[in-house]
Amino acid sequence: LIIPLIKNKIFDIKYVKKYKPAENEIRKECPYCGDPFNTGEKVVVRCKHVVHKVCWGDFDHVCPEYGQNCTIGKQDYFDISDPFSKKNKIYYLKWVLYGLISGFLSWIFYLLLKDWGFVKLISLKIVGWISPNLTDSSIINLFVDKISSQLLIGTLLGLFLTAFFAFVEEYRQKNLGVIGKILLRGLIGGASGFVSFFLGSIILILLDQPYTRFLFDWIPWVIFGIGIGFILSIKTTIVWKHGIIGGLISIIFCFIILYFMVGDLGYPALLIGFMIYGAGLGFSIATVRASAEQYFLKILQGKKYEETIPVHKWMSFQGGHNEVYIGRGFSCEIQMNWEKDNPEIAERHAKMYINTSRNIPVIVSLEEGMLTTYDDRIEMDAGKEYDLFNGNTFKIGGTVFQYVEKD
Repeated sequence: LIIPLIKNKIFDIKYVKKYKPAENEIRKECPYCGDPFNTGEKVVVRCKHVVHKVCWGDFDHVCPEYGQNCTIGKQDYFDISDPFSKKNKIYYLKWVLYGLISGFLSWIFYLLLKDWGFVKLISLKIVGWISPNLTDSSIINLFVDKISSQLLIGTLLGLFLTAFFAFVEEYRQKNLGVIGKILLRGLIGGASGFVSFFLGSIILILLDQPYTRFLFDWIPWVIFGIGIGFILSIKTTIVWKHGIIGGLISIIFCFIILYFMVGDLGYPALLIGFMIYGAGLGFSIATVRASAEQYFLKILQGKKYEETIPVHKWMSFQGGHNEVYIGRGFSCEIQMNWEKDNPEIAERHAKMYINTSRNIPVIVSLEEGMLTTYDDRIEMDAGKEYDLFNGNTFKIGGTVFQYVEKD
């Protein structure tokens, strides 16, 4: 929540101004409502098309000319009055749910493995390596218990969180390659969690802190939060800065809960902390990920060869009405006027939109008896949804479109 709200404020500071006409300037008109600007009235100057601030909001925080005559007039606006967004509650809840499941599984496996001698042996070797002159067995045991617990927590949380969040990112394409990718990301996340707490443990040993103290114990947790946030951003639509900040904020809440509750509640406090961390991280990632997605149609064949159309102006979780009609009609967002005389293209031939229950971009052919081809080989049935992955193509009339996703 914090990151999008800050972005809203920065946008207002940079681009929302009080209109002040230049001397002898002809009164300008808003491209959305057509009314002239009045002196002192708030306007948005994100691009060369100056817009009333009210009109900017009415047009879903996008320049009315964006797409055809404008390339930068768009705001990733976050509505605090409806933080889940009217269109994608299921999308957010999916990330939160998988975060909760990851936290729960981490807790279960922690209970099963907490007395595993292998982890304690590694912890003992770490203590002996960093502090070879330490001879007090009680202090050594305190360090071993503390380090082994943290190494196990880091490995399990890293493993399950990255694996489950990778599943949310990749689940649309069910094949062995994707399964392997999910497992690999999970292993990398587990290794990252282990390394994060390993580095944190070294710092605690060097500071001679075998006891639980708030002043020092936050160090390995912060390293872990930053590390997992960064790992989750690699080769995904998550911006690395947002991943790190989201991971950091979520882990701070988790650490505070564990620090103040474990003494009284024991293992149930661990469960609460793990699940809150997973849910918080999932929500943080969902918030920044949705605003990062951009969708395009690139024309691969036809009179408009190599032209690229930014369909995310309309088809987006954050603003727009989530529908892109394609055809010869004037009401279509993508009006195929270059084939206006082609009888094989309907007024409204096809529609693209995001299926918000599955978080999947889809295309639907709207006309019976008119050919629409999917990926050069499948004749699309009218009314049936066809999922769009990055690189998929479809043909309407003599024009081949390619669907492209960008970060």
